[in-house]
Amino acid sequence: MITGSTFTLSKKTVKTSAAALATCIALGISGCAGNLGARDVHSHSVGYINEVSEGTVLSMHPVTISKGESGLGPVAGAVAGGALGSEVGGGRAENIAAAVGGVIIGGLIGAAVENAATTSEGMEYVIQTVDDRKISVVQQPDVLISPGQRVYIIHGERTRIVPIGTPGYS
Repeated sequence: MITGSTFTLSKKTVKTSAAALATCIALGISGCAGNLGARDVHSHSVGYINEVSEGTVLSMHPVTISKGESGLGPVAGAVAGGALGSEVGGGRAENIAAAVGGVIIGGLIGAAVENAATTSEGMEYVIQTVDDRKISVVQQPDVLISPGQRVYIIHGERTRIVPIGTPGYS
């Protein structure tokens, strides 16, 4: 039982609260990966004119798309780990040591979860445009695009490419 000047919490409440906090933050982070493919359009693009040009894919190679880290994963992991760790042991010194260990381990696990949730596999395409420029576009590989293939280059809030002849784009 943890008792403060204005509240009282049981060990079960602390464990449940820590687990709920970690779960909520992990779910929130998992929404960060986002869709960045040829068919994905952000709502901000609706109603706006996008310039479209044509080109030919010269080469492609896989990349890792990272949204960056918000810091929520390590913080949530540290809070949950500290709360759960403080429940280990029978004495005050053991509880403090276990809480510190829980903070460290929880923070590392939280960072790993956030990293996994905010990265995705992508493809970088080098394209020769019809006006003889070379450009590079990175997107998730949701549409099959190969070197030598003619593509539309759609310039908007986020540039994307789609193969000429793809249903809806021909």
